[in-house]
Amino acid sequence: MLENMTVTDDSYRHLLPLVQALVDAGNEIIPGRETNSVFQYNQGGAYCRMSGRLRFDAIRDLPRRPEVVFDEAKDCIGCSHCWAIIYGDATPRDP
Repeated sequence: MLENMTVTDDSYRHLLPLVQALVDAGNEIIPGRETNSVFQYNQGGAYCRMSGRLRFDAIRDLPRRPEVVFDEAKDCIGCSHCWAIIYGDATPRDP
């Protein structure tokens, strides 16, 4: 899935293994305006919107930077290094 998509900023590349594992576990990337990009952009920064609740069971044991934080209650993954967020359908957001 990710092989056909782009990442326009290298500062998000460390999140790709998590996104790929989520896709492999059944989540799908929901395309936005930039339909071929893994991450979309708005005034708040970069985000990757995914279908369904995030499959934390598929990524819990993957290596990650200490700045990458899983918030299962809010159904999202945040990174304080690049300020990107990965979120599932259960996350409140503005479209």
